[in-house]
Amino acid sequence: MVVAQRRKQGAGNAAVLSAMRAGFAEVRAEIAGVRAEIAGVRAEMRGLENKMTAGFDRVDDRFAHVEGQLAEVVHDVGVIKADLEVVKVDVGLVKAAVLEHSRMLKGKVDRDEVDGIVERVVTRGKR
Repeated sequence: MVVAQRRKQGAGNAAVLSAMRAGFAEVRAEIAGVRAEIAGVRAEMRGLENKMTAGFDRVDDRFAHVEGQLAEVVHDVGVIKADLEVVKVDVGLVKAAVLEHSRMLKGKVDRDEVDGIVERVVTRGKR
């Protein structure tokens, strides 16, 4: 009877061990599947990282180009401002000269002389 009970227990233990082994095999298979999925996700993340790096490199290149163009525009505006200051001075000189000549003409030229000068200038312009 003791032997029979032990055989029965041994058979029961064998069934439990067999069920446990089957369960462990399923768990191992699940773990292998999860590992494969993780490897796939890692590969996709590397691909995404490469795309993002390339995209940021393109953005950096475009900003560098825009900064270069902006530096040219700033330089050109500086040149234009300097030229404008020269033009202002020249206009001031022309204005002073016109006023001086106008004063001189008021004192030296009479109306008949001005009419004759205007007529000659208009005649020359029609040729």
